[in-house]
Amino acid sequence: MIDPIKLTGAEHLEDWENSQFLTWWAVDKYKQGEITRLCVTCDERYAKEKATNLVSGMNLTNYCGEDAEWGEYDLPEEVPFFRCMIISAEEAHDYLQGIQGDHPDLITQKAAAELLGVSKGRVSQLVKSGQLESCGRLVYRASVEARLESEPKAGRPW
Repeated sequence: MIDPIKLTGAEHLEDWENSQFLTWWAVDKYKQGEITRLCVTCDERYAKEKATNLVSGMNLTNYCGEDAEWGEYDLPEEVPFFRCMIISAEEAHDYLQGIQGDHPDLITQKAAAELLGVSKGRVSQLVKSGQLESCGRLVYRASVEARLESEPKAGRPW
């Protein structure tokens, strides 16, 4: 079984019947009354580390001059602060769907492997060698389609 924490958002959507039962964490930024969702994950440690790193990277302090902790609410309105919180599976799904919707030209390495008829490991090799274009752990659909149109060398898989 694949560790659900290691899956990308797109992979969670593919496996939503299992992913929906996970506990979901969100990291949000507040600044001047506006909330920006920065990430959604099922890994509590990662969410808390991300929020803490964002705060420490901004060198924020609270009114007492102490370093701000993640989730603190006493910062001035013009200074951004970050919170880490549990959200519902539906909210996580909407966020992940929105991210995927913003990038319809990206597919998972698993999906690329299925299209090419090779293993996910082979897709990783193709990405590392620059034969497939990628963005993080996702692969550009156009590069997979271009590879499908080209003829593989004798004795080589795509």
